[in-house]
This record gives sequence, C-alpha cells and structure tokens, in this order.
Amino acid sequence: MQTLTFTQKLLRQRSFFSFLLPLLAIFAALGSSQKVSAQAYAFSNLTLTARTTSAATSSTNTYYVRRTSTSQPLFAGTALGGTSGGSAVKFDPANGGVLTLDASAIQAAGAGSPSGLPITSANLFYRVYLVGTGAGQMPSYSVANLADQGNNTNFANNSINVNLLTQPQVLGGGDYAVEIYFVYTYNDPVDGPTQVQSPGSGTAIAFFSLVSPAVTPPGGSTTWISTTSNDWTLAANWSNGVPTRFSDAIIPEKNSTNTNTVTPALLNPDPNLYEVRTITLNGTSNATRALLRIGQTTGGGTIGATLNVYGDLNTFSGGILAAQTGANGVPNPALNSTIALKGGDQVIRGLLEIADIRIEGTGVKAVVNAINASNVFVFSPGVSAIVRTVSENRNPVTGVSTYPLNTTKTSNVNLKSTGVLLGETNTAFIEGVALADRNLQAGVTQTFGNIGVDITPNRDITGPTVQITRTVGDPLSGPIGNNARPVKRQYGVSGDVNNAPTLSTVVFHYLDRPDELNGNDENNLVLFRTANNGIPYDPLGGQVNTAANTVTRDFVANINTITLGDKNNPLPVTLTSFEAKKVGTNALLTWQSANERNNKGYNVQVSTDGKSFRTLGFVSSESPNSTTQREYSYTDVQEGKTGIRYYRLEQVDLDGKTAQFAARAVNFGGKAAESTAVAYPSPLNSGDQLRLALGAGLAGTGQIRVLDMTGRTVSTQSVDLEIGANDVEVARMGELKAGIYMVNVTLPSGETKKMKVVKQ
Repeated sequence: MQTLTFTQKLLRQRSFFSFLLPLLAIFAALGSSQKVSAQAYAFSNLTLTARTTSAATSSTNTYYVRRTSTSQPLFAGTALGGTSGGSAVKFDPANGGVLTLDASAIQAAGAGSPSGLPITSANLFYRVYLVGTGAGQMPSYSVANLADQGNNTNFANNSINVNLLTQPQVLGGGDYAVEIYFVYTYNDPVDGPTQVQSPGSGTAIAFFSLVSPAVTPPGGSTTWISTTSNDWTLAANWSNGVPTRFSDAIIPEKNSTNTNTVTPALLNPDPNLYEVRTITLNGTSNATRALLRIGQTTGGGTIGATLNVYGDLNTFSGGILAAQTGANGVPNPALNSTIALKGGDQVIRGLLEIADIRIEGTGVKAVVNAINASNVFVFSPGVSAIVRTVSENRNPVTGVSTYPLNTTKTSNVNLKSTGVLLGETNTAFIEGVALADRNLQAGVTQTFGNIGVDITPNRDITGPTVQITRTVGDPLSGPIGNNARPVKRQYGVSGDVNNAPTLSTVVFHYLDRPDELNGNDENNLVLFRTANNGIPYDPLGGQVNTAANTVTRDFVANINTITLGDKNNPLPVTLTSFEAKKVGTNALLTWQSANERNNKGYNVQVSTDGKSFRTLGFVSSESPNSTTQREYSYTDVQEGKTGIRYYRLEQVDLDGKTAQFAARAVNFGGKAAESTAVAYPSPLNSGDQLRLALGAGLAGTGQIRVLDMTGRTVSTQSVDLEIGANDVEVARMGELKAGIYMVNVTLPSGETKKMKVVKQ
C-alpha cells in the first residue's frame, strides 16, 4: 500500500517540441490581454507522495508532463498508485491515506531562440473531480505559483503540499481525475509579453481511486450497486457508502449492464433509521424503471418503514413499492409505508404513490406531477410548510428552474377513494389542486377525506363516484367593473350528486388567511355557484361560522363549482334563467337576474353558426345596482329567419366592460330542419358549457353519450325532448381534459345524430 506525492524537478536538458497553444483556455484561466506565442518549448514535472492508508509505506514519485526520454514516467494517463501502479490500488483517506502534490517545476524557452528568452512568470493549474463529471459541473482550477530559480528560465515550487484526497470535489469512494497544465509568460522581442501553455495540447490528466466509505460523505452521492442483498443499510450495497440526510442516493434503471441489480428494501419500522437528502429512481419504462420497496407484507404479517427525505424526491416512473395494513386514515409507520418530507424547499417529481406521507420541515414542497396518498396525507403538528402543485420551467441556458403555481390538474395531490388529509392550518396546507372521490349515502355526511367540502345528500349515490377538485391559491374568473371577487378557494363537484332529484347540505371549509380571503370580509362570506368557472355566479347564501371557518347551505340542488364571496358586494350579475323560444316567426328571449352590480344593461346578440355574433338590440338595466330579482325580455322580429339561430346576452357595465352568457338556440327551419343536430360552441373553451340544438320529430326521452377518441364512453345522460326545436345542455363537459370528443344523440324516434366537438 502506498501514498503518492507529486514533486516536479527542474529539467536541465533542452529539446525542441512543438505545441499547439489553446488561446481560449489561457485567457479564461488568467484573464490576460497578453499575446500568445505560436511556438514554444517547455519541460516540466510533478512530484507526488502516495500512502493508501496510515499503515502503508509512503512512496514519492516524479511524473513528467514533458520529458526528454521514454524512461521518464509520463503523468498523462497514469494510475497514481505509487510504485505498484494500476487502478487496483485505492486510497482510504478515512484511515490515513494521502496523495500529496509536493512540488512542481518548469524549464522553458521562447519561440525560435535556442538560448531561451527570459520568463517573467510561471504558474501550475490543477483540479480534481470525479470521473464522469459533466462539463457544466467541472470545478475551477486551483493555482500554484512557480518562483524564478535565478536565471529567468527555470521556475519551481517545492512546497505546494496539497493533499488531493481532501479537495472539495472528493466526496467519497470512486474514480477521480487529476488535471493539470502550466502557463508561463516571456517577453518576445517583437510581440512583447507572450503566454505559453504546456502541454500545448491543453491539459494532462492522471487518475486515482478511493475506497467506498461506510456512509456517503456530506454533499456526496452514492449509487445502489448490489446484485445479491436488498439491505439499504449495508455499505457494500452502495458505490459510495450508505446515504444520510446530507447526501444523495441514486437507484439506477435496469439496463444491459445492471439487469441483476436487486431492489433495495426498507424493512425496519424504526422511523429514524432510513435517511437521504435527494433520492432519484431512474428509468422511463416499466421494464427499466428503478424500484424501491418501503415496508413489505410477508407471511401474513406487515412490516412498515419510513424514508426520511431532506432534499428532492424523483420517482420518474413511479417505482415506489408500498405496503399498508394499519387502520384507514390513521398514520402508522410500524404498519404502513411512509415517506416524510423533512427538508426546507423540496421538489417532488414523477408519480409518488405511498400509503402515508408526512409533511415536516419548512418551506415549499413543490409537486411537479402527482402524489397519491392512499391512507393519510398529514402535516405534522406545529409545522410551517406549504405543499404546492407547480409547473417546472427550466432555463435552457442557465439550467435554473422556477416553479410557478399550477392549477390545471396536471399537477395534483390525490387522496383517491381512501386517503385522508390531516393537520392543515394557516401555515401548513396544500396550495393548488387536491383531488378526492367517494360514494355517497342518503343522510350520511361525506367529507371526502377532509379535503374541505362536506356533502350530505338526500339519496344514495353509489356510482360512479362523486369527484372533488379543490383549488386553492387561484380564484375563479372574477368580477367586472366592481370590487367583488371570489376567495382563492373553490370546489368543483362532479357526478350524480348534481342531478335531480338530489338535494344536499353542503359545508364549505376555508382558511382565514388574508391571501385566501382575497380581500373579502370573513363575516360576510356566502356561497356562490357557477357552471362556467366564473361569471355568471348564482348566489346560494349560507351561514358562516368564523370560529369553525365554514359556510353551510342546505337544500343545494346542483352543486357544480362553488366558491365564496361577500354578500354585501356580490359577484357580478347573476342570471337565474335565460330562455329563447320560437313564437310564430319571431324569437322571444326572457331572462331573470338575482343581483346586479354597476350594470348598464344587456346587448342581445345573434349568430347563425354559434361562433360569430352580432348585436340585435340593447335592453337597459332596471336598476344598475340591485339585489332583488329583475325580469327582462326581448323579441327578435327580423324577417327571413331560417335554420338555427343562436341567441346570447352580453352584459355591459357602467364603465363599458362586458361579459357574455351562454347562448340558446332557436330552430326556424320548419320540418326539414327537425332532423338537424348542432353542438355549440365548437371549439369549446375551458369556461364554456356545451349545448346541443336539436330538432326532434317526436316528443319523448333522448339519450346523449359522449365518447373520447379511443371510443370510451366518458358520460351519458337522458333528456326530455319536445316536437320541434330543443336546446339542451351536455353535462360534465367542463370536467373533461382538452381533446376531441364524439357526441352521439339518440332521438325518441330512434334516429342517431353524431357530432364532433373539440375542447381546447
């Protein structure tokens, strides 16, 4: 066993070698504006002292960067293992191993001058890094000054004494590179100060290896390498020791070089045993994805386990294998698989599926994709940390990412049908999108896992499940022309609970944080309902309980999407009805408003295609500010009306701002037009409600079925149709993601109509 020390001796021999001079490397290293010579000569060497452990014998060897004979050992490409050489020799700094750069020297001459030109300065540049380090992560060079030996040609430093094994980039076991080059300056008689780099090809690189430590050094990284044992705590199973809260761990994907790697397993219920800073499970397919088992069910018994994560958590292919046998909704690290997020700001990427997830630490836990918590998602008592659903925007130039709030459901925390949310407070909560789904029973309050909305229906709703989409931090589309605005929390409710004859008691839970209240007076909060994620809003009222942070409303017939606003500053013009029907050769439009705020009146608009509208006339508001019901009407008496005409209202504020309400269709086409079927608007924006203009030859019940492009039925509904024109709303389209859908309508006669709808 040996220890290496680098010493560079002065070379007295002279010879003539040609060198390419890397201009950019020199200027980057020294920031000099001096000229660079086209040709120069340099002879240099390094002296290293090596000792692999404290018990090993030290050896000192000189390696040559430029040499005068082949008998002199060349530095470039050498395994710095002392006299034995070879990569099999590894250093153990934890047990006294050293690899010291002792000394360095250079003898040089100017271009074209056998006797040499005076050198004004010389420096050695060196750096150490793990083999395989990317170009963007390379460390900077350190500099050792070489002193003039008295003749302006030979320069040396015999007291560098740098232990290469203790450089900041040496973080545990592995193969490392030592990279060096020299730069000296001489005065050219024509060009003046001229720099020369040696070796002329750029740099010289040698190598050394370190034994793996028992635990990964702080700031280091370790990779799972075991092909026989699944024990996380065994150092031999890792490339660089067992990870701690101060170091990172990588579970590699399975490929042609590591197909025999076993899956690491956490099988001890001690909640403090397993720690890691950032953990990454690689792989992009089910066949290659890395796996990690947290807890295990074996032989009829279950072992729970906890992984404590202090940095980022990357599960790109959802490779966490989890177990659970504890009581539902109760945290239990002894019986359930648990992940505890204990750091400051942390990022969770990929799909994380786990029984119990526990939020500790501080800062923001940024969820880029999805967390599925099948048992509990719990904020520990007293914690101040926000879980935020985000998008990850990476700057392609700097590589730095930002994480803006994402409320599109592409990023979410999902409680599924069994998960329970515990411990939310004003300083610890989920911001963004949280999901849950449940069946409902008549007279039984369903909390959807404490997601924040309680529903007690008057009838059983056993399937499909009622789905809740909770959004926090992003208010619904807001008011126009007044100061009213929704709170930054809403609940989208989808499923049969929205259909007659269901009546439900609804309890809306909120946090009284100033940001969430969004300027509303908590004492004046009431429920508002919307079918369009914004205007128009239907005021539901309700009783506020500021101590419990709830608003309760009985006998809600159609929940759709609900939010909170101020009863004394209601959300803008709320229509309780809007109808259009054929009367002779004309169209009669009637509508009612429940409240109006700064309302100038309504433009009545018409379209023949459901897309391009023109104004027919204007109806003034009966009272610009009103909280009582108002009734309005308008008759379209234009002559020559044929086919289907679409009518809509455009509400105009006193300050000129406008908002449109969903259109209604009237069929003027007579009997020939009765077989027509038109879906509008198309394309369908996220805030629009899809409607069908139908002409039914027979009165009776029709069926509407919506299919995605794979042919899968995503919704069905029954509708009552009359002879002649019918205008019906297609339920649940607002819940579907963007894409192309087929809407099939079966009329009472048995005739089927098919329409393609594009949702943006």
